[in-house]
Amino acid sequence: MTASAPSTASAPSQEPPEFSLVMGGPLYRMLGRAQPAGLTPELLRREVVLSVLVCWVPLAVLSVAQAHFLGGAKLSFLRDIESHVRFLVSLPALILAEILVHERIWPVVKRLSDGVSSHLKSCRSFMLR
Repeated sequence: MTASAPSTASAPSQEPPEFSLVMGGPLYRMLGRAQPAGLTPELLRREVVLSVLVCWVPLAVLSVAQAHFLGGAKLSFLRDIESHVRFLVSLPALILAEILVHERIWPVVKRLSDGVSSHLKSCRSFMLR
């Protein structure tokens, strides 16, 4: 019993690698190259601005080019509330929620990992009897 105590104390603690559902996407990696500090509010703001520029601005430009921005169709682009809410409210809200998801999923993964490792240790000790 005393011989096993020093070996576990000298063994390095094996922390599971950091797990994230939100870090590592193509947009995150592209913006992360410019700022390698990680998931920061500034990086999220850039991601929101870039997503609006990529999603909403081309629709506005195309509707102006086709004369559907102010009128000329049943529902003009300017009066289409659904597209504005989708691209100017919902998409930024989902991107900003990434940081909450990232902060809250890590303790869950850590607890699950600790539970699995303790269960495996108890199974090994049972098998060695």
